Amino acid sequence: EALPSGIITLKGQALAEYGESMESLRIALDAWKAGESNRILEKLPERGATNPLSFLRKHLASLSDSVVSPATTELAFIPDRQLRDSLRLDIAAANRSFGVADRKGCTVVSGSVVEALLLWALNELETQKNDLSIIRQIADVSEPIPMARAYDFSFAYEADKQLNQAGWRP
Repeated sequence: EALPSGIITLKGQALAEYGESMESLRIALDAWKAGESNRILEKLPERGATNPLSFLRKHLASLSDSVVSPATTELAFIPDRQLRDSLRLDIAAANRSFGVADRKGCTVVSGSVVEALLLWALNELETQKNDLSIIRQIADVSEPIPMARAYDFSFAYEADKQLNQAGWRP
């Protein structure tokens, strides 16, 4: 019951087995706390008389060791899903470390996230420079084109605005 929220991602049959096993353990623990020292952990008759601990071990072993809180930043500006998900896992780990005052863990993981973001940004900058080179070749322009001009879509925005005002729909 002390698992981080969101870590139980079981569905269907697995979730039912997990829930029944947890409830069976709660019943046994409550009985032991009430002084019933001879009470045994009952097997689950509707689950083939299986010991609830067997189900718990099976289903807990199938879960991920880490979880990303829904409150963790989405990083939607990163198109590479694998990189984005990996960074979100690290950000969630840094948040957890910060929450328990683990300053060193928080600092180390946060530093790795910043490093990865900087490397990604440098790669994106190089890609944009390559794009500008291609635009220069296509436009048959010999002088350098400022990035702001190459990626200036204000004309498209203005056209869209005028079309919307005129009631045009695609």
